[in-house]
Amino acid sequence: MQSPTHQPKALPIPLKALFGYAPFSKPRYSPCGTYYTFLAPTPAGAPTLWIERIDNSPEPARPLLRSKQRPLSNYTWLKTSKHIVFLEDVDGNEMSHLYLCDITTGTVINLSPFPGARVTPHYFLSEKHPDKILFQTNNRVASQYDVIQYCLTTGAWTTVAQNPGNVLRWYADNNLKIRARMSCAASDRIALETRATTADEWVTRVTWDSSDTFMSRPLFFSPCGTHFYFATTTHTNTNLLQRLDLQTGAITEIFNDPDYDIYHEASLSDMLDKTPPYTTTLWASDGSLAGFSYYKERLTWKFFTLDSTTTPPTLLKMLTAPEWESWIETRDATAIIVGRCSSSNPTEFWRYDRQTDLLVFLGCTRPELHHYVRATTTSLTTTTPDGVVIHGYLTMPTTPTGQPTPLVLKIHGGPWTRDVIGFAPEIQMLASRGYACLQVNYRGSTGYGKKFCEISRKQLGAVMVDDVIHMMQHVLAAYPLDPTRIAYMGRSYGGFSALSVGWRYQELFKAIIAQVPVTNLALFLDNCPPHWSLFTHFMGYRMGNPRDPEELDLLTIQSPLAHAHLAKLPTLISYGGADTRVTPIHVERYMKVMHQSDDNQIIYFPNEGHWTVREENLFFQWHNTMDFIEKNLKQN
Repeated sequence: MQSPTHQPKALPIPLKALFGYAPFSKPRYSPCGTYYTFLAPTPAGAPTLWIERIDNSPEPARPLLRSKQRPLSNYTWLKTSKHIVFLEDVDGNEMSHLYLCDITTGTVINLSPFPGARVTPHYFLSEKHPDKILFQTNNRVASQYDVIQYCLTTGAWTTVAQNPGNVLRWYADNNLKIRARMSCAASDRIALETRATTADEWVTRVTWDSSDTFMSRPLFFSPCGTHFYFATTTHTNTNLLQRLDLQTGAITEIFNDPDYDIYHEASLSDMLDKTPPYTTTLWASDGSLAGFSYYKERLTWKFFTLDSTTTPPTLLKMLTAPEWESWIETRDATAIIVGRCSSSNPTEFWRYDRQTDLLVFLGCTRPELHHYVRATTTSLTTTTPDGVVIHGYLTMPTTPTGQPTPLVLKIHGGPWTRDVIGFAPEIQMLASRGYACLQVNYRGSTGYGKKFCEISRKQLGAVMVDDVIHMMQHVLAAYPLDPTRIAYMGRSYGGFSALSVGWRYQELFKAIIAQVPVTNLALFLDNCPPHWSLFTHFMGYRMGNPRDPEELDLLTIQSPLAHAHLAKLPTLISYGGADTRVTPIHVERYMKVMHQSDDNQIIYFPNEGHWTVREENLFFQWHNTMDFIEKNLKQN
């Protein structure tokens, strides 16, 4: 059960091997078992969908979809075995559309041809209704999502759930019936509402106040549709998994980890990055919850049922291998595709055959990396002066020199997400070039309980930044690092944190790297995309309310823009012209008042949004970032 190995070389890993388009990803089998599909680039463009027959056909794999300017990232087979659906954000502005591809004719249909509208990543399919697709779109009102059904048989669109004005997200059962929703119950509360059938009235089952919205959230239906699961912190610090009986309203407590949240995506999960390893939910043959994975310091599995049907020993051994973070990518009646990675190994995919009990290696997303030595990440904790335990990860260089090592801080965005152990190309880039890398889950990072998030309220430019510095001082004292050669790097909120350090703690650093940085908190809150508008109260609760004069002053004081003239460190800023989250005006205003120096660099990508995804732009960004770091952290 080992993937192919090679004798590695202790050399700087080429940027192309780390950031070039992955030659293979997202393998899938058609429900009928006739076709095998995967994502891969073409000579003319970014990764697109490829298809091949898995019988004895001599026909090689071929691109099913046209070449892409922006890489396709995911797709799903319909139970017809003749159609595939995929989301695509053509311009990088997050105005994604849902497309349907007929594999027989190659015809592609835009299922959401609504001008100015977007589709969320949460669409619904069912083997019981293979010709129907449900998706959520804001085509009627920019701030509200309705549920639209598309029927392949008739080619008709039907609105199956119209937003009354306060629904954040809808949930469909395996019969494609909308029977649960998350709504704004009041200006400061979110509710889980359900109904036994679509003919019944909606019933409020649970409400959460603003402090609970960090960790409380609806989850999913049971396969049979009789129960709905949700996670809540109403009476606990870390979230508690509960099961709701949709007929009686009875609620059963399932599981709670006293130290870690078992489900920690934000309430609007599509607002955040989602990076492997993914969490996975397993179901027993009788429809009961068999187990799931969640993050502690590493990915952990909790099983309620262990049997040869749900978790055969061969599969269980792979999922729980201690040196890997593993998840289930797809499953059907005959096979399961497992994905796995580690801090030193890029994502690879395996196929588990239920009938033969065999695991077959399908491929690795970055096989060229097996030719190079990769670094391993270690988890660590420390306690802040005010008694808060914070968590982080440290990666030391792959080729120690015996001299104190320069350090680069890589701080996550969100800020209501967290870093996990997984494969990170940026970290391997740094480690293979002689730099240590520190990641910090500062207070406000999700996964460590409601209190850990609650104490971060209105502290985005204050103690949340102080936590990073405290963890840095901890590792400087415990590891052979050079305190005179440190750079601070972050994106989105991490970029905000980097620019904040640039004036608050500039004596500790040699360089600042800020990618798509928020520079003004009030400006960010006033310019949220329309489809975030139902959540703006809760954003204000966490960050500060720009409509309140005192809190506006707080937002201003904590914003890097107000202090840009004081920041004298060499600074590299990159941003995208199509960014709708952190609009270009953030960087444009900052540039007008920042300290002018030949040591500063600005990188602008007119064809990127909040994420840089085009290969040529990634090469340019990381080549310049690495040059910037090496120039400013060089040995005196």
